[in-house]
Amino acid sequence: MTTANVLNLQQDGIAAARAGNKPLARRLLLEASLYDPNNKSVWLWLAVVATTPDETVKYLHRALALSPGNEQILAALRQAEGRLAQQQETAVWHCPLCDAADTEAHDRCPRCRAVLTLTDFTVLLENHAVDNRRLQTAVSQLQQAVEHDPDDVRVHYKLALAHLNMRETALGLRHLQTAQRLQPDNKFLQTAVADLQAELQRQAPPAWMCPLCLTPADQPSDPCPNCHAILTLSDIDSVIHNSSVNRDCLESVAQRLTQEAAALNEVGTYYKLALAQLNLGRVDRGIEQLNIALQLQPDNRAIRALVTVLLQRQADAEVAKNKQHAPAPQKGVILVVDDSPTIRKLVSMTLEEAGYSVVVAADGMQALGKLNGHSSELNGRLPNLILLDITMPRMDGYQVCKIIKGYKETKGIPIVMLSGKDGFFDRVRGRMAGSTDYITKPFKAENLVEAVSKHIKRD
Repeated sequence: MTTANVLNLQQDGIAAARAGNKPLARRLLLEASLYDPNNKSVWLWLAVVATTPDETVKYLHRALALSPGNEQILAALRQAEGRLAQQQETAVWHCPLCDAADTEAHDRCPRCRAVLTLTDFTVLLENHAVDNRRLQTAVSQLQQAVEHDPDDVRVHYKLALAHLNMRETALGLRHLQTAQRLQPDNKFLQTAVADLQAELQRQAPPAWMCPLCLTPADQPSDPCPNCHAILTLSDIDSVIHNSSVNRDCLESVAQRLTQEAAALNEVGTYYKLALAQLNLGRVDRGIEQLNIALQLQPDNRAIRALVTVLLQRQADAEVAKNKQHAPAPQKGVILVVDDSPTIRKLVSMTLEEAGYSVVVAADGMQALGKLNGHSSELNGRLPNLILLDITMPRMDGYQVCKIIKGYKETKGIPIVMLSGKDGFFDRVRGRMAGSTDYITKPFKAENLVEAVSKHIKRD
């Protein structure tokens, strides 16, 4: 990560802290500390937004190590250590997950209601009283900690405890096994892993279980009797317009699957997350998750066909909407350069419905050939605007853009870059190559038409 990006993380973290958004501030500042561990300011601000006095003390010690003898840091450290000592005198117990404090120790936290021991997995895995919202907050904070120190056995143990209380057994077992791998001689962890595996094998699977909300049933049911999600995608419109869906339940499912997808990176998890998002009517998010699954399994024809159908459906809907409500645009010739046949088709349909003539090219070499007059499609004319994909074989969009802008005859043609990335440096690089604007894929048809109308060169 560049120095500028790290500085942006730091500045955004400080701004979040000043705005009172401590969770966001901690996440941004912890990420900044990974790339710039010798930044005193980052450690001082982490001390400000710390969740516990012992965290405050830890971060102040990091800052003091970078500035030995600093009177202001020493004064703040003395105050924090005093608060920590006072807390330790009044509270002898802290929940390892939600940090609730009490004068008496508990095997089940009175606030988040999590079971805090791994001695009886039957009780732990059937803990229906747990406060999932508090545990999800704890998991988010623990994930930040494990990103900062992947070898922290205590954090992996706490994550296992949290996931098992939420009945997310795959993630719980995974973190428990990681803790055992980091401490191979720890007899307690060895026993805990073995007992958990035995308990999971002992529990007879139900005849059927909803792949989203995990509700068991004696026989398969579509839609699910609990979350009311439609579980097959043979009728896309019925799924997207599912008015019977239990939105609160499915929102919780989507949050859980998002965490599982990030941890497991499996095609099946991304597919289930897409199914949940589509039942919630979020087509863009559904397509996004299916595209990730397709990246992991490029030869999966079923998922590829599903993405194509969804993209086609969106394009048709947007074009129909534009025909009804949008004023007729002025005509012009657009050269569309993209190596994806699906994108070329969707962009062509959208622009032609909006009144433009469209010429397509599958890569940069083909596009340059058409501009040089080697195509009857342009009839010796130059296009009024070029839509140019960045990631293409043989020659990327930046190179093509530079070549077009290097010729007197074509340098005046507006070029709008198309990319699946939305980074600051991608935009800057496009500007340096000579592009006029930048559109991030996937995009809505109305946004594409608006960008073309804004930048097109009139004859």
